[in-house]
Amino acid sequence: MEAWLNGTVCSSRCCSVCGDSECRTVEVEGASYEVIPEALLVKAELIAALTVNAQGGLSQSS
Repeated sequence: MEAWLNGTVCSSRCCSVCGDSECRTVEVEGASYEVIPEALLVKAELIAALTVNAQGGLSQSS
């Protein structure tokens, strides 16, 4: 997903559930997200679909 959005996987200090562990974050266009916004998920899905379509679709086994 990060590749389709030209994003970067990062981490941040957790503030609740994970305790002292690092949380996985994603940085896209200068903004950092612990929870990925729905709009970015949809954008990644559309880019993925267009990419697969441009490559000739998914191979289907019988």
